[in-house]
Amino acid sequence: NSDAGVVIANDADAERCFELLPLITRKARHAGTAVLLGSAAKFPSQFDGAGAQVLFDRIVCDVPCSGDGTLRRRPEEWKAWSPEFAQSLHTKQLQILVRGLCLLKPGGRLVYSTCSLNPMENEAVVCAALARFQGDVSLAANMQEELQRKGLDTGVGLSTWRVSHPTERGTFFQRWEDVPHGLRKPQGSITETMFVASQEVAERAAACCIRLFPHRIDGSGFFVAVFEKSHHREPPLVLP
Repeated sequence: NSDAGVVIANDADAERCFELLPLITRKARHAGTAVLLGSAAKFPSQFDGAGAQVLFDRIVCDVPCSGDGTLRRRPEEWKAWSPEFAQSLHTKQLQILVRGLCLLKPGGRLVYSTCSLNPMENEAVVCAALARFQGDVSLAANMQEELQRKGLDTGVGLSTWRVSHPTERGTFFQRWEDVPHGLRKPQGSITETMFVASQEVAERAAACCIRLFPHRIDGSGFFVAVFEKSHHREPPLVLP
């Protein structure tokens, strides 16, 4: 039954929620839609009449990001852009992704996306989530080929990256162990999840992640990763 599904859209910004409601109802054209105002990282669990948790078949995590993929069409944003801003979003992005994966049904798919090309917001978040969920989730394979068959010029993800010093431009850290304690959270802004924990995991993830480059698609830059869930466990008590 095509009308049996329910679409739930959530945003932490009230103004965006008011914009979403008419957009969704106009395109969905049936009553099974809802717009919620709240933190996606703390999205509440729902339970049916039998007490079983209600899980989602499909989830899109279009997370808050630095938007550096849009600088080609919005060059004025260069004045406000900084690597520190992207770093400050990493933990929130990971929390949203982790919560989304907790709410995903086994056999379901979750799409994580940003309009950024910074690995702090993309591959680092994806690899940290894969490490947290162990073998319960994985990245969908062959997404590159599927999109390329449809004519989209895609690039693969990154398997190596460095973490920039929050205040000293041109200074980078290759390993978590190299970061001074004063720069680590909670005193600083750098977290262990920003670094490559496993090169093997990073290389496998890079092959499945999708990067869309502005100069190749004549548009903005985007990052996309498609997760698949094989097993559901109780949500972690402590978010990253």
